[in-house]
Amino acid sequence: TRVAAAGSTVLQELREGWVEFSGRTWLWAIVAAAALGNMAMQIGFTVLGPVVAATELGGPRAWGAIVSAMGVGFLLGGLTAFRLRPRRPLYLAQAVVVLGAGGMVGLALGLPTWGIAIGAAVSGASFWLSHAAYALPRPSWAIAHPSAFCAGSDSGSSAAPRTPASVRERTCNFS
Repeated sequence: TRVAAAGSTVLQELREGWVEFSGRTWLWAIVAAAALGNMAMQIGFTVLGPVVAATELGGPRAWGAIVSAMGVGFLLGGLTAFRLRPRRPLYLAQAVVVLGAGGMVGLALGLPTWGIAIGAAVSGASFWLSHAAYALPRPSWAIAHPSAFCAGSDSGSSAAPRTPASVRERTCNFS
């Protein structure tokens, strides 16, 4: 575990972080794929979804049901991921991330509201299941997820480094 040296500047730490990040092909490849996936999600689901709901599914009530189902998926996926301790976490993360397209696939196939809602729930659950993988050792983990900057308590302080055990405890408070 490395703690920033006293007197180091933000620019020095950014340079060091960039060296760590760019030196790990697996990490920047995942980040690039996530960026493209998020872009597709924003375009395909968040922007076009309400339009499809308004023109083909009966309006706001249908979209509300779809988004609510996604929220239930987020909740169930989060509860599952909180307890999950996969033996090969990055394999799990990359295997379930494809399920994030569930809602978009339902929209593209022209499914009824309930079908799109099921896809959206699967999409929501896959978000947290894919994030269950980030119990990586620091400093690698620190550049993979923003909660790495939290201390071992839930104060959100960055005064102490996170250990793999405290990462698994997920004690950060982002409020």
